[in-house]
Amino acid sequence: MIYLLLSILSSTTIAIIFKLMDNKNVALLPVIVLNYFSALTAGLLLFDGELSLSYILNSPWIYISFVIGSLLIIGFYLIGYTTQKAGIAVATIANKMSVIIPILFSILYFSEESSILKTLGIILAVVSVVLAVLKKNESGEQKKFSLLPLLMFLVIGVIDSAVKLAQHSYVSDGDVSLFTSFSFGLAGIIGIIILSFNPKEWKSFGNPLVWIFGVLIGLANFGSMYFLILALNHSGFDSSIVYGLNNMGIIMASIAIAMMFFREKLSRVNIIGVVLALVSVAILTLLV
Repeated sequence: MIYLLLSILSSTTIAIIFKLMDNKNVALLPVIVLNYFSALTAGLLLFDGELSLSYILNSPWIYISFVIGSLLIIGFYLIGYTTQKAGIAVATIANKMSVIIPILFSILYFSEESSILKTLGIILAVVSVVLAVLKKNESGEQKKFSLLPLLMFLVIGVIDSAVKLAQHSYVSDGDVSLFTSFSFGLAGIIGIIILSFNPKEWKSFGNPLVWIFGVLIGLANFGSMYFLILALNHSGFDSSIVYGLNNMGIIMASIAIAMMFFREKLSRVNIIGVVLALVSVAILTLLV
C-alpha cells in the first residue's frame, strides 16, 4: 500500500508544482524540458541492465519511441498549462479520464471484449470531463481556457494508446525501464529543439527556480510511474484495483489540495462532474 500512496503523492506533486510555477511566474517550457532529463537520469540510475546504443537503435520499439517522445513534450506542456489556467482539479480530472481513449483503442484495435458496464463507464467519463470544465458566464478568455482540458484529454489519451501499443507489440518486460527512459530523453531533446526557435526562452535557464522545479517535476514524473509499477507488483491486489485506487486517489487528493491551498472553487455542475469521474473510474477499473 505504501507504493500506491507514493504514486498518488508523486502525481499530485506534479500538479502542485505547476500551480506554484504560475504563482512565481516561472517559464513553463524550460521546466518541462529539464523535467524529462531529470526523469531520464532517475530511470538510468535504476536500470540494472547493460546499456548499449546499438541495442537501443536496433530495438523493435525505437520508431514508436520517437512518436511517443514527440507526443510527451506536447502532452506534458498541456498538463502544465491547463493546470495553471483552468486549475488543478479540472486538469487532473481531464488527465485521469483520458484513460477511456486507450480503452476504446483496445476494444477497436486489439478486439478486446466490451460490455454494458464498460460502455457505461466510458459514457460517464466523457460526461464527467464536460461537466468538470463548464463555467458559468464565461468570457471569451475563459472559454478558451475551458477548451484546454478537452484538448489535453485527447492528447494524453492518444499518448496512452501509443504506449499500450508499444508495450503490447514491441517492448519486452526487460526493456520497460529502458524504453521509458529513452522516450523521456527523446521528449527532452525535442523540447530543446523547440526552444531553439525561441531564443528568449533560453534566458529562463538563468532563473534558479527553473532548475529546481524542473528537477522536482522530473523526479515526481518518474516516481508516479515507478511507484505504480511497484504497487502493481507488490500490493497483492489485481491490477485493475490498483489502477482504480490510484486514479481515484489522485483525483480526490488533487481536488482537496486545490480547494484548501489554492482556493479553487467548484460549481454544483463541476462537483457532479467529479462524482461522475469517480463513478466512471470505479466502473472501468473495479467492476468491469
